[in-house]
Amino acid sequence: MLSQKSIQALADSITDSVCQKVCQSPEFFDFLVDNLQGSVDEVLEEEGVTLDPELGLELSVFIAERITLRAIN
Repeated sequence: MLSQKSIQALADSITDSVCQKVCQSPEFFDFLVDNLQGSVDEVLEEEGVTLDPELGLELSVFIAERITLRAIN
């Protein structure tokens, strides 16, 4: 059985590889966009910005791309 330190060391050593695989999955990207939509809408509302739904979705896709790139790098 692995110790807590061994598990942490293993997680540290494979995190980048796992992140790249997960972030490149189309299902992950779709999930991210779907979940961002609500948060984007909330922030826009707080800022007093109104976008039509299509532009809101486009903004969510753009943000999801940026999050994915940050996670990969």
